[in-house]
Amino acid sequence: SNFELVRYSNSLTDLEWVDFGGLSSGTFYAYVYGTDNTAAGSYELIYSPPLPLSPDAYETNSSYSEAYDFGTVSSPGEVSGLSIHQANNDDWFRFDLADWGTSLDYAEIAFKNEQGNIGIALHYLYEGQVQLLDWSDGFDDTERISLDGLPPWTYYIQVYGNGQTNPDYK
Repeated sequence: SNFELVRYSNSLTDLEWVDFGGLSSGTFYAYVYGTDNTAAGSYELIYSPPLPLSPDAYETNSSYSEAYDFGTVSSPGEVSGLSIHQANNDDWFRFDLADWGTSLDYAEIAFKNEQGNIGIALHYLYEGQVQLLDWSDGFDDTERISLDGLPPWTYYIQVYGNGQTNPDYK
């Protein structure tokens, strides 16, 4: 079989350690070998799988029709303690702009990328269909979408995990 090396530890000490933090769920295999391809001898393999993530207080908000409604937004605000607790289980939020968006207005998520890369998308409904306006999906610890020039309307924010989870974002 073809296997992909994900992480490894290789030193001359009596302790090797591999961190699985931030990896998507799946099946992983450990390959143990001795130095310079000598026999590994007797060893103990200890593993500690990550604990399942808990849904945040805004679940169930896994689709635009279940989006948590923040109501009319007229001033800055922040919600913390959010999570993408399962791979491919997006979080959706709904809000109404009270006035036209300015260069000071934006939707942003902040998180630790090493805990799972997540992105943000901004949508609106047109004739009953979800329409994508903009998205931000990079490799930094924040993703931001400008609301500059957007009319007072109902919008939807989708936070997605790119097949990954993330235990804490705001």
